[in-house]
Amino acid sequence: MFECSQYILTLSSVVRIVDGPNLKLYIAVKMCGMNWGKIIGIVVFTFVGLSFSYGQTSLLGSEYMEFHESFFTGLKEKGIGNYKKALHSFEKAHQIDEKDLGTLFELSKVQALLLAFDEAEYFAQLFLKNQPENEWVLAHLSSVYTKQYKYDDAIRIQKKILEISPMQVDPLIILYMKNKEKDLALKLIEKAEKNAYATLKTVSLKKYLLRSLLPAKKKKTIVIDEDLKGLRELVKQDGVYKNYLNLVKYEEKLQLYEQLLKDASSALELYPVQAQLYLSKGIALNKLEKFNLAVETLMIGVDFVIENPKMESKFYNQLALSYEKLNQTSQAKKFAQKSLKLKKKE
Repeated sequence: MFECSQYILTLSSVVRIVDGPNLKLYIAVKMCGMNWGKIIGIVVFTFVGLSFSYGQTSLLGSEYMEFHESFFTGLKEKGIGNYKKALHSFEKAHQIDEKDLGTLFELSKVQALLLAFDEAEYFAQLFLKNQPENEWVLAHLSSVYTKQYKYDDAIRIQKKILEISPMQVDPLIILYMKNKEKDLALKLIEKAEKNAYATLKTVSLKKYLLRSLLPAKKKKTIVIDEDLKGLRELVKQDGVYKNYLNLVKYEEKLQLYEQLLKDASSALELYPVQAQLYLSKGIALNKLEKFNLAVETLMIGVDFVIENPKMESKFYNQLALSYEKLNQTSQAKKFAQKSLKLKKKE
């Protein structure tokens, strides 16, 4: 029941861009083996307050039903991680009705999940020819470019999103940072603060950028014994990022995962955009069998990886481990494949 409820709720993300809501919902319910009456409460709660606009399909009879069954089979397969089966179903729906925008979007998303980025871009662009200001599809396309390190293209798309939704500043700030355009990132932060769009994440990004622009402090001449006592003393004397980094790496080497979790968490309070700290914390959480927290930490941290395929591969490897331990085989396989693909580029 829970899985089917989630499946029906998935419609809230696509129903505004596909046609025939009543029939599609009915098919979805039947596919889950649920009674139509039982699902009404879930659907009403999800869709209240949304404004709908549907195109009228020209499909008739069995062809119409075949299209919708293929579309929702694709959604179901994607939801359980069977991306190749999902792709097959969406392609079948697309062959029946090439103009359906919901199918174009789903084709783009599932191609991205399969790391077929050229195809993902192609279907997203087809969608945007019809709805050039669809924020969800633009954000997806920006993500597709980012995953290929095409930051200039991602920035171009993210600027369009900012024109539509001025509060969406953080993704563009991060893209500027990844593209080594710190001055533009700071200007955008100042604009966000002036217009009251700044979030807690914006504040953290600003602190990081300002620290990175400060002249390096003269280092004290201290003899470092590679032991915990010496490294912790350095952190107490001077809590710069490098000292924290040496500490957490050494704790990882000694397999002191409780302490690693504590120190990586403390370091992240001071340096919230340092990817290595998220990775170290994620490793500690996995070793301590706190797999859900590991996924949460690693998914946040991977966004801060900048032009470092080796580190990004380590993130995906840890995510694969987390999902494997959570018995989410399809997700584990997906991230393992992403990790392997990045290793081949090293």
